[in-house]
Amino acid sequence: MAQDTVFSLIDSMTLEIQLVDVFSPNGSNEVLRLRDMSRFHKTNTHFEIFRDDFADAGAQCIFLRADANDANNQVRVTVEGSYRMIASPAGGWLLHSHGNGPTYWIPRAPMTRTLDKLARIVSEQTASLINMDLEPSGISATFSVPRGQILDLTIWRFNAGTARWLDELGRTMVIEKQPYFVYASHTVCSSLADFYLHLVHGHVYGNHWAWPNKLKICDELDAYALYLIANGLERATEKKLYGLLRRQIVASVIARQEPDGGFRHGEWTDLFESHNRLINGAIQLLAAELERAPDPTLQQALASATSYIARQMDQTEIGAWLLHDSLETSEEGMRLYPSPWSPSTWLGKSRTNLMILNTHMDGILALDRYREVSHDDSHSNVVASARDMMKTVLAYRPAEWLYRPLMKLMALTVLPKTKQEALSLPARALKRITWKYLMPRFHWLMNIAPRFIMPDGFVARSIGQHGYSHRYQAVHVMDIARYRHSFNTDELDDALKQAVAFVVNSHITKFWRENLSSRDSLPFWAEGLYLLCLDDPAPRFRKLLAEAMRDIHESGLGLPPSLLGACPEAVPPNEQHPTPSPRDARIWIANLSQGSNYEWLAVNISRDEVPLQFNNNVGKNVIWQENSGTHQHNAGMLAPLQWVMGSMPVRQE
Repeated sequence: MAQDTVFSLIDSMTLEIQLVDVFSPNGSNEVLRLRDMSRFHKTNTHFEIFRDDFADAGAQCIFLRADANDANNQVRVTVEGSYRMIASPAGGWLLHSHGNGPTYWIPRAPMTRTLDKLARIVSEQTASLINMDLEPSGISATFSVPRGQILDLTIWRFNAGTARWLDELGRTMVIEKQPYFVYASHTVCSSLADFYLHLVHGHVYGNHWAWPNKLKICDELDAYALYLIANGLERATEKKLYGLLRRQIVASVIARQEPDGGFRHGEWTDLFESHNRLINGAIQLLAAELERAPDPTLQQALASATSYIARQMDQTEIGAWLLHDSLETSEEGMRLYPSPWSPSTWLGKSRTNLMILNTHMDGILALDRYREVSHDDSHSNVVASARDMMKTVLAYRPAEWLYRPLMKLMALTVLPKTKQEALSLPARALKRITWKYLMPRFHWLMNIAPRFIMPDGFVARSIGQHGYSHRYQAVHVMDIARYRHSFNTDELDDALKQAVAFVVNSHITKFWRENLSSRDSLPFWAEGLYLLCLDDPAPRFRKLLAEAMRDIHESGLGLPPSLLGACPEAVPPNEQHPTPSPRDARIWIANLSQGSNYEWLAVNISRDEVPLQFNNNVGKNVIWQENSGTHQHNAGMLAPLQWVMGSMPVRQE
């Protein structure tokens, strides 16, 4: 292509990029169009740029990737004009013009990365700054790029209404700085800038080094979590930037979709296998955005992804089973599967179908969510068949006489530390035997007498995988609660009651909190309780949710995104209400509002007495209920580790 003004070679070592020219439309091609947003692409020997234009907002964002090649090992980024550089409370840095120039926001420092042939991130680190010049005529920064790596930089530019953007980035509410759980990475997002731990060069990645190959992979389930967080904070803060970010996440998911409608991940193999629960997250995300307003690009992407998932199933003798992973479709693929598994033909299933319950149920919900927002029932037969099979297999309860004592032994292995220490010597011996010999062979019994729901309410994750996975109990509570809420049915109430009872009676939440590898179960447990609270006014579930929120805090994690009250799968958009933003970060809020019911749960996650005060409009109108009666928020204090319910009896417009 012709010489571009974006870059120039200063010398044999340094590649210079002019920031003003980076945002220029010259030489770029539109590659994606959504409502009120377009994505453009520009590339040459030394760089690749994706530019998101939000014409309605007068804003642009670029993802710049520079490849210094072997000939150069430095990249200089320059912006001309009189600017001052200040730290943003939202994270990153603001370049504020002294004149009439645009405002720039750099959410995170440039990163140098090593990528493999499938664009998985092999290594990354903050780019080494060689030099920075702050002159009246402009700002420049020079970074070192090690051989074989690339430099990634994300920059927003606000061309109009800069005062508003400076205000949005120059002040933050407490609710924006509180931690929110990201589903697949099991990490937290606690600032606007944290979204760009995931948004990398126009795609959404997981923010963790995925097992077993220690790679960062693209992840649509994380994208869905980030979408819900942005959606909830957009309502709570009334900041436009969250709306732009929400649309950017949607575009970044669509940009990665394959021609067959699927998404590839390659978490485990170089076959670039798909993980269907992640794709279900893409379906939920696209459905949520389409529900806001019609858009042909969204509609096509959603229809293609849904058709792909509908095909990822095993037709058994009694119905359709939705698969967890594309490796399950062949013996060759399963030979590369990273976990031990046992082939079986139970109920006429294929030998390689692992029958992973959570993904099957999640797939049912994703397919039906598509029907709900698109009014297309072309996959209704698959949904009906999959639902019937799920109900059938969950009702299977063989070998009760054997499973009942075995599960009592299994329960010894997930007791919290204090209860383990209080066990008698014979009980300790039984616990050790169970942990060392019975648990590793649990799949033998599952092959002989397959069942998901155990006598004590424990829910097995899979029929084909080896091992006893207690961590998925929380996911099963969440998914069964989602199923009940979405289909408005009581057909799985017995399984749900038993699953909740197991968590409560076994005290496993304390075990999860004490174990670093298990703590990520707590946000899923809280999300399940949130859905139970939506469907049931019983104080019991609110008490359990408050306790779960405290456990999450003590474990160093964040609130699940749905607790912001803006998950359209749980609450339709026209029934959602903003979440109050507390003045003190030690107050955590669960938004249980829906429709004409205004309800919030406030939890003091600290061991100090904290004022129950708020700094957004909705919080100022809430009446908080205590045992002694009602009082206005600004007259009360919340005792250490205590919780109260808030309501708004009269609708506040």
